Amino acid sequence: PVDRAGPHLCAAVLGPTMPSSEWSLSNFRQLMEATKRTSDESEATLRKFVASKKETLGEVHPSTLFSLNNLARVLQVSGNPAKIQEAEGLLRWGLKSSEASFGSHH
Repeated sequence: PVDRAGPHLCAAVLGPTMPSSEWSLSNFRQLMEATKRTSDESEATLRKFVASKKETLGEVHPSTLFSLNNLARVLQVSGNPAKIQEAEGLLRWGLKSSEASFGSHH
């Protein structure tokens, strides 16, 4: 069985801004993808994580952008045209924000 508590527990104990929480959630997303689990659960988890990152770190913090990228990836593999379109918008916004904050060569 997939251990769904890991990412949540890590974020609850260490806080959503800690690198360990970020990697735990990223690994969770990859596991859900690799095992062909429903993306609904990982999408909901990542949406909460992105919202928390935006609130605590700001919209253009590298960790927030990393989480946004994970969410976009889950939306892309959903097969749902509306979610794929949302993913494209998130990725474009993330790239534009990253370039504006850190330069195009970062």
